[in-house]
Amino acid sequence: MTRSWSTANATSPLTLPAPPNPPTPNVSVGSVASGPTWMPPESLVLCRHRMPGGDVRTYRTPWFGGTPWQKNAPIDVYWDNSPLKYVANATTPTILFVGQQDPRVPMPQSVEMYRALESNGVPTVLYVAPREPHGWGELRHQLFKMNAELGWFEKYVMGRDYTWEQAPEAGHTAGAGGSRP
Repeated sequence: MTRSWSTANATSPLTLPAPPNPPTPNVSVGSVASGPTWMPPESLVLCRHRMPGGDVRTYRTPWFGGTPWQKNAPIDVYWDNSPLKYVANATTPTILFVGQQDPRVPMPQSVEMYRALESNGVPTVLYVAPREPHGWGELRHQLFKMNAELGWFEKYVMGRDYTWEQAPEAGHTAGAGGSRP
């Protein structure tokens, strides 16, 4: 099953296949078409400076020696600290989670890393939660994330299948007449 979702970048829609046994709607998952992205390679680091409300800009600008848009910008320092510089060496299966509204690690960075890993043949999946910031707060998204993480570890660490946990139905009570906390 696939879900189309077209807000990840300005130029092309993403087609995101659903995970096995998907328990939760509203989380976009899967593969992003490989190929060139609309952002330059250094954007994985640079994008943080463009995002309003990003909390790392204040601390990283002095560390990098300036902003990427100033005259004589220290672009080489940004590139030397970008995970994309070494992504061609990656072989570990990778799971990426991002909130659609994440100011700390903006979604385009996750899409770009996903594309880089995928194009290098690394088993990779990208999960995008709508409306979420850096830490996913909606309970359905938290359950989805836990299931995805457990499924990932079961597959790549333990070598076995995982059955996703389902959310209880509304109004369901636990135990013998007791109610859920």
